[in-house]
Amino acid sequence: MAEASKRSVLSVLTKGRLEDLAREFGITLQSTATKDAQVAVLADSALDLPSVLGRLRRDELRSACRAHGVDPGRLGKLLGADQREAEEKVPVGPRVDAQS
Repeated sequence: MAEASKRSVLSVLTKGRLEDLAREFGITLQSTATKDAQVAVLADSALDLPSVLGRLRRDELRSACRAHGVDPGRLGKLLGADQREAEEKVPVGPRVDAQS
């Protein structure tokens, strides 16, 4: 299993989704920057991994799990924690996305 980091989790997202997350967290990204540059800005920010994972959609979480060789039902392994501790840190319930 590959060790998860903000950078490795963010790298599975599309450029548009990175921009969405940046807006949600109040981080400025240049829309003309490359995806790698956008990932770097978010990864170098004060965000922590549980906060990033808590904002991902189900399909994005599955992609992150696959990229790290983790069964999608074992999200805690992405955090390097046992499942119960991970569930306390990362909201796994339904999210309400604001529509623009």
